[in-house]
Amino acid sequence: MRQLEQAKKAFPDVYLLVGVPNDELTHREKGVTVMNEYERVETVKHCKWVDEVCPHAEVITNRQVIENAPWVVTPEFLEKHQIDYVAHDDLPYGSGNVADIYESIKKLGKFLPTKRTEGVSSSDIITRCYAFCLNLLTRPEADKTATENKRSHELKDTEVKVLGKSVV
Repeated sequence: MRQLEQAKKAFPDVYLLVGVPNDELTHREKGVTVMNEYERVETVKHCKWVDEVCPHAEVITNRQVIENAPWVVTPEFLEKHQIDYVAHDDLPYGSGNVADIYESIKKLGKFLPTKRTEGVSSSDIITRCYAFCLNLLTRPEADKTATENKRSHELKDTEVKVLGKSVV
């Protein structure tokens, strides 16, 4: 959320439009997510810095809807849809055989580098969720609260439904 604040405050009168790629594209390019596309859209919608959210990989500009926005944003895409800047942290972001999907945007001077929030990363959150689930599933029921017992049973049911078996 701090990156969205940085983008919003970068220039006077910024209209911050946030694109949220759909699950199919995100899973193919980045991997499995903790939140599904609906949950990601809802999270961003409630950020006070965001003026508009474009769900399902659609970008809405001047009442036009561009479906299936690309994972790699090109200069042609920016020009066609009158997008002034793309904001993201400045680390090279590789995808497929591309070393940095923002390279062409950076060369145009239309890239707004933002700073990541130190100590907050989606990988860390996923790891903590996994550790929490393992801990919850492997602790004896007698050591759990009533709520934790209920959650562990729900988690096992979900695990079997998704994976077809229990891992723990």
